[in-house]
Amino acid sequence: MNSSQHRNFSTSSVRATHSKHTPPKPGMLIIPGAWVIVLIITCTLGCESITKLNIPGMQYYRHDAEFEAKKAKHQANWREHQSAESLTWLLRNTIDNGMSVNEVNQAISTEAEPAGDRAEQYKTGANYLVTDDGYRWGPDSNGRVIVLFFRNNQLVNFDPHEIQ
Repeated sequence: MNSSQHRNFSTSSVRATHSKHTPPKPGMLIIPGAWVIVLIITCTLGCESITKLNIPGMQYYRHDAEFEAKKAKHQANWREHQSAESLTWLLRNTIDNGMSVNEVNQAISTEAEPAGDRAEQYKTGANYLVTDDGYRWGPDSNGRVIVLFFRNNQLVNFDPHEIQ
């Protein structure tokens, strides 16, 4: 190949592939749009209104006095009377997947007991691993015992809507 037939790739094709005008990666345009929607909702409803929506995981961000008063009332009612209604309220409103055993203990306001061999009966048919650890709270005033499972000290497979 002589010098006149030699192509200089460094000036043509390389520049084209590293252009400033390359299309964005898939999904990049969705994120700014989502932030705009959150901003519009926040401005319209206010920050406190958004935390009152029953969005999974939002209980971590609730700081209004009404919620804290209800939480304290239900914690006391559970500790003193093992109230089934209070335990149900606490499970539905203060617990979420990913919490540690200690965080769930604080939310419910009592220490859990390891469920041990009794927990195995609850694992059948569900999305649990043999190595998941079960912890129990209760019995409540109706005789109900709640067993929650933790994987690597994080609550798994918990759906507050299943609590009755």
